[in-house]
Amino acid sequence: MKYLFIITSGSILDLYVNMKKMGEDIEVFPGGEFHPHKDNADEHALLEDFLKGKSYDCIISYMFIPSISDFCMDKGMLYVSWTYDSPLQDVYTESIENPCNIIFLFDKAESEYVKSLGINNVYYMPLAGDLSRVGAINITEEDEKTFSHQISFIGSTYMENSYNQCVPFYPEDIKNEFKLYLMQNTCRWDRTKPWPSISEAATKFYEDTIKIDMPSLKYFPKSTFLGILVLSRKLAELDRLTVLNALAERHPVTIYTKDNSPYLENLEVHPGVDYSTDMNKVFYLSKINLNITLPSIRTGIPQRLFDIMQCGGFLLTNWQEEIDELFNPGKDIEVFHSLEELTDKAGYYLSHEDARARIAINAYMTIRDHHTYPRRLRQMLDIINKYK
Repeated sequence: MKYLFIITSGSILDLYVNMKKMGEDIEVFPGGEFHPHKDNADEHALLEDFLKGKSYDCIISYMFIPSISDFCMDKGMLYVSWTYDSPLQDVYTESIENPCNIIFLFDKAESEYVKSLGINNVYYMPLAGDLSRVGAINITEEDEKTFSHQISFIGSTYMENSYNQCVPFYPEDIKNEFKLYLMQNTCRWDRTKPWPSISEAATKFYEDTIKIDMPSLKYFPKSTFLGILVLSRKLAELDRLTVLNALAERHPVTIYTKDNSPYLENLEVHPGVDYSTDMNKVFYLSKINLNITLPSIRTGIPQRLFDIMQCGGFLLTNWQEEIDELFNPGKDIEVFHSLEELTDKAGYYLSHEDARARIAINAYMTIRDHHTYPRRLRQMLDIINKYK
C-alpha cells in the first residue's frame, strides 16, 4: 500500500519517520499543514495539484481532519488517522460516517463511546514512544546546569478558559451549578470521571447570552461539548495550580509554560521548551517529572507520559484507568490518587534516589519492550491491510 502522510498543525513527524524505517511506501505531502477545525481550502488546492499524475492508496495523519476524510471519499482513497487529544471535536462531525476512514483513538472509553454511535471503523490504539528520536540528544554540562530540577512540570496552566472569561456574567443558579461540579472534582483522581454535561439553562445561557459559536457536531450533544469547554478546562486549571502550589510549599518546583502565571507562588517559571530537544533534557535531568492529565481524557494515557518514560525520566502522574492495563505502578511508573498522596510520594522519591532511579530505568525498558512506534504501527497496519 502506498501512503501519503499529511502534516497536522502543531503535530510531529514520528508516525511518518517510523513507517519509513519499517520499509513502508510512504511520502510526506510538502504543500502545507492541515488543521482539524478548518476547511484548509488553500492546502486542499495544493494537494489536488500534487496528486496529478501520482497514485496513492491512503492518506494518513495525526488527529482526524474532516475535510481530508471527505477528500479521500471523493478520490477513492483510504484515510487513516491517529488521535492524541480527547475528545477531538472533529471526530463527531458527519465526516466520521465516511467508509474510507480508519480511525485510531488513544482513549479506550472514547473509542467505545464512538463505536456505540454505530461507527464501526474506529479502533482503540494507545500512544507510543519514539526511542530513536530521544536517543540522539546530547546533554552538555551547560544543559545540566540549566535543566536539572527537583520537580518539573511542562505544560499549560489553562488559566485562559471560558469559565474565567464568562463568570462575571453567570446568573446565580448557573454559577452555583458550576461551582458544585468543580468542588466535587478538583484534585480527585481516584475514579474515572465521565464527561461533564451542563444543564439546559446553562446551555441556553451560552447560546443566547454569550452567543458562543458552536461547531456543527452531529454526534456530540451541545450540553456535553459546553461541559468540556467550560468545566473540564476550568478543572484543569484548578488541578494544576493546586498541585504546583502545594508542592512548591515543600520543595523547589519548576514549570515550563507559554501561559501567564500570576497565581503560581514560589515556583521557578520558564517559557515553554522545544518539544524535540530541550523538553527531553528536562525530562532526563529532573528528579521528578509531573504529569497532570486533562480531565477531559477519561481513561487514556496522554503522550506526555510516553515522552517522559522514553527519556529515562522518573514520572509521577495522576492515576488513569489505562495505566493499570499498560504499566506497573510502583515498578515502572508512580501514581497519585489525591493531593495528599502526591505530596507524600514527592517527598519520598526526592529523598530516595535508588528507588527513583530503579523506577526510571524500568520505565525506559517498559517503553522499549512494549510501547514503541514500530509495535503500535504493526498493530495498525494489520488492521489497515484488511481494508485493501
